[in-house]
Amino acid sequence: MIIGNSRAGLKAYHAPSGKSTCIYNGFDFKRVKNIAEPEMVKKKFNIKSAVVVLMVGAFGDRKDYDSFVDAAKIVCGKKKDVEFVAAGDGKNFERISEKINGNTNDRIKLLGKQSDVESIVNMSDICVLTTNAKVHGEGISNSILEYMALGKPVIASSGGGTNEIVENLTTGFLINPLSPGELAEKIEILVDDPELRTRFGHAGLEKIRTKFSIDLMVSEYISLYESILKNKLAYSKN
Repeated sequence: MIIGNSRAGLKAYHAPSGKSTCIYNGFDFKRVKNIAEPEMVKKKFNIKSAVVVLMVGAFGDRKDYDSFVDAAKIVCGKKKDVEFVAAGDGKNFERISEKINGNTNDRIKLLGKQSDVESIVNMSDICVLTTNAKVHGEGISNSILEYMALGKPVIASSGGGTNEIVENLTTGFLINPLSPGELAEKIEILVDDPELRTRFGHAGLEKIRTKFSIDLMVSEYISLYESILKNKLAYSKN
């Protein structure tokens, strides 16, 4: 049996339908029981704006931080009380850092690698995951799981397993890959509409609880193993 954590992944690797199944990653809510208060996290990183837009991911070729920074510049040029924060490290970190210049650089912060990611997600208001579709197709992103488990609205590049977890106009927005203008537009909508942010966030949390919980993942693995064992025993008897 071939197990994938997204239907898109199984399809991409041409897994035979009769021998493959999808079991989604499960989020363990114990991870968010003892996280830091948002104001403490903001003080630590000198974040003073009312609205925080966050992206968590490695600074490698698979993530599209260029669009994130370009969209941040667009939004910061129009709105005063918004800050953009990125948590992660990788080979493109210095190059992306060099893109941040001009009078908006104090509102675009690259935090580097961080250990307490859940606390950083919790202090944010809007969460983003932009993917470089030229080189990568997402499975079920752990970053998106964390965003939604903490009740945050999500804006993500459409494609791959992302479409299986982010419901456009229900838990957030799906946008075309490599589209900083579209990303900026969706961010502005959420910045201006706190009620929509709350509605998307609540819907995302409920989806994690019902379809992406650690208990459901474990139960599905056990059921699969029991089914395989049952079939094997029946075959051996014959």
